[in-house]
Amino acid sequence: AAGMKLIWSPKSNLFLYNDTTRIDQALLAGVNTIALAPDWSLGGSVNQLDELRVAQSVGQNKFSGMLTAQRLFSMVTLDAARALGVDSMLGSLEVGKRADVVLLRVNGSDPYSALLTASPRDVDLVMVDGKALYGTLELKTSAPSIPGCEELSLCGQTKFVCVAESSTQNKLNQTYAE
Repeated sequence: AAGMKLIWSPKSNLFLYNDTTRIDQALLAGVNTIALAPDWSLGGSVNQLDELRVAQSVGQNKFSGMLTAQRLFSMVTLDAARALGVDSMLGSLEVGKRADVVLLRVNGSDPYSALLTASPRDVDLVMVDGKALYGTLELKTSAPSIPGCEELSLCGQTKFVCVAESSTQNKLNQTYAE
């Protein structure tokens, strides 16, 4: 009734407490905005895709399948933006919002289920505010206007990464290699 929002980190919960937040009870109590995110890598997930797989497993084994693939997708997109109060700018692809996009190479006809089987190796492109900042060499042409793009080997593949930004003081115009 108070509009509570929840951010769930099941892998670190399981590591630290051998249990996790009762997402099923939160949903039944009317908590509609539940974001999913790793909170630390020491005992939690090392990336969002790993956290999604843990959440899917917990959902199937502990919460009687309440967490569908589509619900888990929402938890890492629009629900995450709502939990942070930035859903007017992020969380969905709409005119007037930032174009923050991840393109994955996956198999299957259901994009929500495919997300749950993806690994970091399957990340073909990452765009932030409509700018391609990371991805496969085949998609590097989508980042021609960004200076400072470099190639590096990750997950057994050569990828490009664009991190140098002269307009951002905290990066000091550094490249990835620097």
